[in-house]
Amino acid sequence: MSRIGNKHIVIPAGVEVSINGATVTVFADPFAWDILFDKLKQEENNIIFTPSPDIGTIIYLAEGKNYKGYLVISDKIKESSKNIKNLSEIINKEIIVLSGDNNNIVKDVCNKIGIKKYFGELLPLDKVAKVEDF
Repeated sequence: MSRIGNKHIVIPAGVEVSINGATVTVFADPFAWDILFDKLKQEENNIIFTPSPDIGTIIYLAEGKNYKGYLVISDKIKESSKNIKNLSEIINKEIIVLSGDNNNIVKDVCNKIGIKKYFGELLPLDKVAKVEDF
């Protein structure tokens, strides 16, 4: 049975917990690596960290001061979403996506379903302002 103890949040870096006596760090921002782990010690110990090139929510993992890898969490695009281009042609209007999601995720999804105009990382009031602009 695993035992979780001594957990604390390292703002803005991530969460550090003790699992069966090992320190495990979970973080989402690749820049957190330099906040969490001294850059000089990384070079001295040949610790290599490379941010993920994948699209989605990326969760990085380290055990102690050793980078272990990452997880990618992403939604599957529904098959019916690909019909949005047909709808645009039928109503003779351009479809524009306004999203609070990460810009790279929004771009990836829109490219896959044929939407040319999109905005990501918008707060609700930003979305209202964009709608008022059109």
